[in-house]
Amino acid sequence: MHASHQSGRDIDLGFYFKKRPKGYPQNFADVTASNVDFDASWTLLMSFVNTADAPGGAEKIFISYETQKVLYKQARKRRISKAKLARILQYPHGRDSRKALVRHEPGHNEHMHVRFGCPPKATRCK
Repeated sequence: MHASHQSGRDIDLGFYFKKRPKGYPQNFADVTASNVDFDASWTLLMSFVNTADAPGGAEKIFISYETQKVLYKQARKRRISKAKLARILQYPHGRDSRKALVRHEPGHNEHMHVRFGCPPKATRCK
């Protein structure tokens, strides 16, 4: 459906919720501070973040700025440092900031889009 998903390097993943939203998982659901299972969703996100320096690991992760704000506030409540969050989330540094792995992309309020780097020795990877 998306042009970026044609090379096999991109996946869309929904978040974990405290209670299954109506129509989920067939349809993604918007993330709010009251409905997201932060611990499970953060663990999932970090499983990709932790591959960023490895060959073929996560190259970019797209999550809307609004959803990043929800994640950021939940992370700060759990005492995750601002310095660590600055390496992971673009929020609160502005939608144009390019310092973090997670970047704003419209249409990603209810899911994360992970783009992986080309694996080593992949001759046809774009």
